[in-house]
Amino acid sequence: MSQFVIRDFAVFGAMLITLGAVVPAAAKNAPAPVAPVEDLTTLELDQLLSMEVTSVTRRATSYGKSPAAIFVLTGEDIRRSGARNIAEALRLVPGLQVQRTNAQAYTVTSRGFSGDKLQVLLDGRSVYTPLTSTTFWNLFDTYLEDISRIEVIRGPGATVWGSNAVNGVINIITKPAADSADTHLYAGAGTEHRAFGGFRSGGRIGQASHGRAYVKAREVDSTQRAGGEENNDGQRMVQTGARIDADIGGWGELSLGGDLYEARDYASTFPAGTVTDTDSAGRNVTLQWNYGWGNGSTTQTNLYYDGYDLLLPTVFEESRDTYDLNVQHNLTALGDHLVSFGFGGRVSSDETGRASGGQDNVLIFEPQNSTTETISAFVQDEWAITDSLWLIGGTKLENNTYTGFELQPGVRLGWKINDDFFTWGSVARAVRTPNRLDNDVAIACSGVDTPVAGCPGADQALKFGNPDIESEDLLAYEVGLRTQFVPSLLGDLALFYNVYSDLRSTEAAQRFANGVEAEGYGGELTLTWDLAANASLQGFYRFLQIDARTNAASADTTTVNTLENGSAEQMAGVRLGWQPWPSLTTNAFVRYVDSLPAQKVPAYTELNLRLAWTATPFLEIALVGENLIDESHPEAGANVRTRAEIPRHAFAEISWRWQ
Repeated sequence: MSQFVIRDFAVFGAMLITLGAVVPAAAKNAPAPVAPVEDLTTLELDQLLSMEVTSVTRRATSYGKSPAAIFVLTGEDIRRSGARNIAEALRLVPGLQVQRTNAQAYTVTSRGFSGDKLQVLLDGRSVYTPLTSTTFWNLFDTYLEDISRIEVIRGPGATVWGSNAVNGVINIITKPAADSADTHLYAGAGTEHRAFGGFRSGGRIGQASHGRAYVKAREVDSTQRAGGEENNDGQRMVQTGARIDADIGGWGELSLGGDLYEARDYASTFPAGTVTDTDSAGRNVTLQWNYGWGNGSTTQTNLYYDGYDLLLPTVFEESRDTYDLNVQHNLTALGDHLVSFGFGGRVSSDETGRASGGQDNVLIFEPQNSTTETISAFVQDEWAITDSLWLIGGTKLENNTYTGFELQPGVRLGWKINDDFFTWGSVARAVRTPNRLDNDVAIACSGVDTPVAGCPGADQALKFGNPDIESEDLLAYEVGLRTQFVPSLLGDLALFYNVYSDLRSTEAAQRFANGVEAEGYGGELTLTWDLAANASLQGFYRFLQIDARTNAASADTTTVNTLENGSAEQMAGVRLGWQPWPSLTTNAFVRYVDSLPAQKVPAYTELNLRLAWTATPFLEIALVGENLIDESHPEAGANVRTRAEIPRHAFAEISWRWQ
């Protein structure tokens, strides 16, 4: 067992002590549980339009009046879908492309390109890694029952959320501790999800505080290849966490939470055919303080630490610690204006090794250790020009270690034409700042059976990273229409045209540069229909076209094809929720994904079904089947012989809930 796993046992024990403290408090002091938020397939459309969202402006507003391509996935949506992790739940979001690359790894993208242009947050904590500007979806998780909602913005959100919020923002918001003041236990098993389970309990602590704590574990079976060979890519993972919310009287409200996880991923590594395990461990702590000034203005402070350790022997290792502080102040209304401003700072340090397991690693970084810093500020004004017309303008200012000063302005216009029609438009700039991979990655030329082509010699390195690389740039234009055609039918349409410049290229000398430009354009349509009092239907369609080219100075021969043919041109889905009897619910989701020519992945259609029986008010039994149309299909990977085939699978789950 790796050293970092042993090191985290002490903190893991502290979490379990917290769990032991909260559980008795829940049993003794728990009030009646708060009813769960209804899923979008059972909400009345008027309720959906008035649902509160915060991701567009970082101030509360209604979904119906939000001038952005936003979608809200509620916790009840996730529960009724049967999804076993956050990435799987995001398949329900119109416009998002979720690719499962093996048994435990995913890539999530919005409006094309790769996963490095998507900002992902959990209760204000950014979970993307500065190593690659992506999210480790195989390790990112929480107790799904405690998710209140996931707000997804398709399109740039950098004006308030900063760099890397280029093609979208995924903002995951968990319930206050007071809303999980009960005990929940679940367990299940199946053909692919071999075994999983979790336990969470919460309740009142003293007179003015609530707390909850959880522990969960899972084992995912390995996938197979097209020829039937086992892919050796399964996973075992255990995670625990806790949260306490306290009303501190005249000093506002305080929230403290954190998580610990340990995982072992099975993987085939280098040299080809070698089988080893990837050990991972992580921990995070988040402190939030909300303060009201009495005159209507408010201040929110978010401070967090996030750390993780990864070890894939002979291939790669990294330990990272990130500290982040964000402060936001919302002024009381100044006539027709709502003004918000804030500042933040982020420091992220890593240690990477050149050797592990007694051998040189293949993937290295030069220098081996690095610290990056980002200082930021933002200002935003929401101006109500009339009762039905409002303008939102603002900008994010950042200074980062790699490229220095970055300005990311944006303007949004919303117009409520009448009670049934709302239209909006926006223009914004966003950047994806360089990361460690862009600047410092290299391939070691020693410690491998066959030297990598192009290596300068033994004990040398083939360096791809370029310290002079610049930020990738987006200028985005969007328009949208949200309308309630009739009382039972709601439509949401977004059209976009994106202009990208300085995209990363790989030049003939095997060095990264900013040699590619592109345009992306298309549209996303979502229709929500109340079929009856006990049934609703939601459908979506996405069209995406990307045109890319190299500039005059670039010799890149691969990136243009990857960009133009690496994302699905068309996607469509239909989700049905039906409750034929009070104790029986059924949910079905059909999704079509177009082919990916750059990866030689054919188009596929998948069907997921969930049937749940509420045996008693405290007990639910569910059966779930996923990918039911095909025996298996690939979702990513250009190597047809070795890539993972995502299988048809099923599992059963039983859950209990009590006070």
